[in-house]
Amino acid sequence: MRAIAIVTGVTSPLGQGLAARLVEDRFHVIGVTRREDATPASLGVHDRVVCDLTDADSLQVAREQLARSCVGIDRVWVLHAAGMPVVRALEELPPEQFEQAMWANFMGPVALTHGLLPTIRATAGRVLWLGSISGRLCAPLLGSYGPPKAALKSYSSILDLELAHFGARSIYVELGNVQTGLHSEAATIGERFPKASSYAQLYRQVPALAAELQSKAMPLDTAVDQIYAALTAATSKSVMLVGRDARMRAALSRIAPSLFGRIMRRKLGWPPR
Repeated sequence: MRAIAIVTGVTSPLGQGLAARLVEDRFHVIGVTRREDATPASLGVHDRVVCDLTDADSLQVAREQLARSCVGIDRVWVLHAAGMPVVRALEELPPEQFEQAMWANFMGPVALTHGLLPTIRATAGRVLWLGSISGRLCAPLLGSYGPPKAALKSYSSILDLELAHFGARSIYVELGNVQTGLHSEAATIGERFPKASSYAQLYRQVPALAAELQSKAMPLDTAVDQIYAALTAATSKSVMLVGRDARMRAALSRIAPSLFGRIMRRKLGWPPR
């Protein structure tokens, strides 16, 4: 059987880990990356396609390349591990930067996948979206990350219903905190925020909060194992929770969503209401 797996965000730790597992399972893996200098060998994949998920022209070219690669293939899987969190108060986030985040986290992956849906449907393939529990309950300063993830979850659920008749699947993974290095990057926001910001008190709390999250984050290998199990299971759910904190926050969103706000305000040193 000729099987292709397309992995976006293949330079990310999760993308690399999932691509490696697919290679082990004898998929022909195509990595999608913005980096023009990245070679298939450096990415650990068989081929690579350069694509900027925030650029419509780049997406069109990539769709055409990938569609040609999938001609005559017996099974096509698409895994989206790309994402772009931005730590900034919504008031201080320029609309164009918010739009870019929406493209990177939602519109871009959807647009890339759209051109492959006929082949995914015809081959009873699978689409897996790495989302975030932030799509349910989002912390302050991550307002450009939670909304596109919520939209992605809704899109995936509808797509899964539409593809089910053909034996194809769309699976959305609600990730909790994983040791990918993002927390270390977020910790530097305390050194980069505008000193005159009205939200300075919030920004100053970010390094301590990032360190706390990092200390409790799920090991990368464990996350890859659980995500891959969700992808390959014969009867996967349309939405999969991965991580203890993801399960806890999901329960909180159903039982006492206002409690999350109180917890976050306390952690960030914001006065209670």
